Amino acid sequence: MSTKRIAVFAVVGVAVCALAFFWLRERQKPVPVSDDDPRKETVDTRRAPTNVQPKRVAGGAGSATGGATVDRTASAQPASEKDTSDARTSKSKKGARGGGAALVEPRPDDSLLAEIDDLLDDDDYDTLLEHAAVLVKHPNPEVRSKVAFGLHWAGLRGLADLTTMLGDPDPEVAQEALDYWKTALSDIESSHDKAALLDAAYTVSGDFTSDALVEDLLSEMMFVDDELVVAAHLIEMAKQSKNPSHHEKFIETMDSISMPDEESANIQQAIKNLRDWERQEKRERAEEAAAEKEMERMQMQKPVSAPKQPGAGQAPAEPAAPPVPSAPPAP
Repeated sequence: MSTKRIAVFAVVGVAVCALAFFWLRERQKPVPVSDDDPRKETVDTRRAPTNVQPKRVAGGAGSATGGATVDRTASAQPASEKDTSDARTSKSKKGARGGGAALVEPRPDDSLLAEIDDLLDDDDYDTLLEHAAVLVKHPNPEVRSKVAFGLHWAGLRGLADLTTMLGDPDPEVAQEALDYWKTALSDIESSHDKAALLDAAYTVSGDFTSDALVEDLLSEMMFVDDELVVAAHLIEMAKQSKNPSHHEKFIETMDSISMPDEESANIQQAIKNLRDWERQEKRERAEEAAAEKEMERMQMQKPVSAPKQPGAGQAPAEPAAPPVPSAPPAP
């Protein structure tokens, strides 16, 4: 009986040893992982204790400490950067319409024309004037034409920028600017302002100004009320001119004011005659002003005579009787 038990125990022991041998043989040996190997994070994660909870960071993105799993998709872009990105996107959408700075950003010409149309529809001339210095130099003549139209509707505020467009390289745009410019110029009442703008209009293109435009400018100048103001600006305009055809027109205009005994032989002579007239005119105006001031002073110092009173025992003078009309002649 004991022999059978010993035999059974021996068989069981051999079986257990065999199973243990095969189990140890099939068991996967641990693979050493270097610090640079990305698999280290997976190995460390498996060994991390299960009772460690991830901490929360600003913006609600999940992060981990102590080996807990990291949600890289959620934390790839911090919340602050997301907010900044959203803000920039919103700002760019707002700038596409109603933002003044958007006008000067590079954009397709059709988009820019539509933006200018929207500004004009909204009567937003402030934004248009803010960027007029850049827009009047746009390479597309269609854009410049649209800007000239807008400056015209801006009234006197757009007249200075419209004046610079009189020298536009495109003849059609230059003519449009001139038409708008004349309309705005007629609203100026100050002689000094009107003459200054006419002077500036010639300075824009100088000797390259067309003869027709020079004639228009000089004609408008002669409608300025104060001839002294006209003379001062005509002299400055003529001094900068080197165009012989312009000289003829300047000589004719300046001689019409100075009225010399003989027609000026050249532009220098015309300027000299006008300067002489200017000095004489200033002297005469000063003398007239001094005479008027003296007359006012004398009137203020002159005593006021009281009405003559009747003497003692004299009856007051009776008013003169009205004249009796003579009888009509007999028929």
